[in-house]
Amino acid sequence: MGINIAVKKGRWNTYFSRSRSDISVSREGIQEPEEEGHRVPVKAELPASDPPVSDPPKLSGHQLDVVDCHCHHGRMPAPFTGAMNAAALDSRPALVPVTISGGCLVYGMEEARIPMRLESGLVIAKGIHLKEAYRATRADVAATMSMCNSKGWAVGEIDLDYSTKEHHPQQKFILAEFFRRVDPSSNMVLHLRGADEDSCSRVPTQDCITLSDGLGVSIQAPIYLHCFLGGPAQIKLWIDTGRPVFFGVSGRVRSMLDTQQEGVRAIPQDRIMVETDSPYLTCGVGRPMTPKHIGKVYQLVATLRGESAVHLAEAVTRNFCTFFAKQLGQKR
Repeated sequence: MGINIAVKKGRWNTYFSRSRSDISVSREGIQEPEEEGHRVPVKAELPASDPPVSDPPKLSGHQLDVVDCHCHHGRMPAPFTGAMNAAALDSRPALVPVTISGGCLVYGMEEARIPMRLESGLVIAKGIHLKEAYRATRADVAATMSMCNSKGWAVGEIDLDYSTKEHHPQQKFILAEFFRRVDPSSNMVLHLRGADEDSCSRVPTQDCITLSDGLGVSIQAPIYLHCFLGGPAQIKLWIDTGRPVFFGVSGRVRSMLDTQQEGVRAIPQDRIMVETDSPYLTCGVGRPMTPKHIGKVYQLVATLRGESAVHLAEAVTRNFCTFFAKQLGQKR
């Protein structure tokens, strides 16, 4: 069953004020800030009261129609043929059965098992993964961008993951090289993660915003923050850029800190995405994680936000169609 594509044509809203950055960026290089400049205190604008969290919302009698906004099929134990056939990938029963009507298949620079044909509702994103970034070059970025442009794929994922103890300058270099090449129609999938002491990813968030502003990335270029772990302050920083930014919530919701949970509640309804990040982030189902168990993630996220899983699924599908309008439009 495919997604019913209904995407509005027109410009993105850009009525928010732009944010300032603390990193000096030019097309010739990146100048690091003083140590204190990394952390920018922002007072988050929270709702007057958080929605109540009660018992998990009950799914209706029929299976929920959902999308998995981010999964790595190239790293699955079983080969992927281009159809979201969960049974072929996972024989375990789903804790929350759903009908998967679409999703984004994410591939790294060195992954070659990309299906030639996709069922309706599936799209592809290709980037340079964290584990590839330390040996990637400017030519690799150019080749990846050329492939994405020629095939109509989304760009990503691209990482700023400071939980690793090394390769931070190389990650910034690779991200900057992508930013130099994107145009207003390029939709990018990014993964930002702070060091252990930076649970809400304040530092990579500020670094990423500063790079995009300094390198002149079009304010119309959509950004999808996969596996978002920030709080309300980080959401406000992104919204204030005026960019069309979407926030992906994964199975990590089970172990989030209080501030991160406040962040999930604070994501606007028209910006939220839900993902498995398969085969990672098991969400209580054991390894490997597969899209078959995306229903459990929807149920956990809906519970935390105090809304029905049906309402959340409808919003995520609309947002998925909006962010991937370029890719889905080419399938029509």
